[in-house]
Amino acid sequence: MSMRNLLGHGNTVSMHQKEMKWLPCLYVRKKGGVFKCRVHDDSQGTFQGNQLFPHLTQTMWLTEAICKALEEGEGLAVGKLGTCEAECLFTALHGHPWNGPLRTQMTVNAGLWPPTNPTLAAWSTHMRREVLPYMDHVVQWYNAAHEVPVLETWAPQAVQHTTLDDLDPWNGPWTAAIPSNTPVAIVTPFATSIAAQLAQPTLPTHVPWSSPPPRFFTVRTGCSPALDVEGAAPMWPAAILVGGWKAAVDHCVAATLAGGARVAIVGCGALSLPIVAALKRAGVVAIHLGGTHQLLFGIRGRRWNGHPHIGEWMRESCWRDPVPEETPALARKVEGACYWH
Repeated sequence: MSMRNLLGHGNTVSMHQKEMKWLPCLYVRKKGGVFKCRVHDDSQGTFQGNQLFPHLTQTMWLTEAICKALEEGEGLAVGKLGTCEAECLFTALHGHPWNGPLRTQMTVNAGLWPPTNPTLAAWSTHMRREVLPYMDHVVQWYNAAHEVPVLETWAPQAVQHTTLDDLDPWNGPWTAAIPSNTPVAIVTPFATSIAAQLAQPTLPTHVPWSSPPPRFFTVRTGCSPALDVEGAAPMWPAAILVGGWKAAVDHCVAATLAGGARVAIVGCGALSLPIVAALKRAGVVAIHLGGTHQLLFGIRGRRWNGHPHIGEWMRESCWRDPVPEETPALARKVEGACYWH
């Protein structure tokens, strides 16, 4: 049984208490960023009524869901909606037409192509039919007015998290739950840069991994074709550029499965959740981190220069900039080249 089913049907699951003792816990509902539970302890009696335990963070539930899926050989789908992706789906939910600025954002920032309204319609239909109904954990993090109606309508089964911190393994060490030598695919436009990091004697120390670590391999994606310039080598193969965003999703899923991945860490814009949902159906634990995925492996990005912790980490010698061939000519169109340095 998946963690989603356990939560959704109020079955007994384990929970770590302050006193470092595992107790069974009945999930009741989510409220205000913490979980409301009725806790049963046979040795001390039963707590009466529902009690709020602020220390029971959503990060712990996510980590436990990953552990359970790995132990039971099941798939799992975890991720978030990007800013313009949420707006695109909110627009579709209300039957409104997509405007030019949103279409540009979905193409340039989110990497969807070709840049037409039929593309946005096809992607939105795919998301509501083939992606969101399969999500187990989704972070609602930026614009609740757009995200909440979309998730409650098309992903009511998913556990909703209210902060991006829940996905960051330096806040809740879900990465350490991945057993040694487990095949882990990194689906990324920074495949060469990350492979160079993985070739180093040790990984950056800000992310906890098992020892020895999982067996990583990379699956190369492209960035938005809108970031290419004429005469430069495109980041996506020519056949995929012709086939459009769905061909890119199918390519990434096939390459991940061909490598025998048990876990996939995905950072590929608007293609990420379609990749995650397809991998879950194939029995893979798939986690969409977005831009944060590059930080797991010590790849710098301008977005985090001013972050109080990440900015310090990025100054360490074990971190590196993305290699030039993974920096599109028009990278500055994406928030001032926020994923590059």
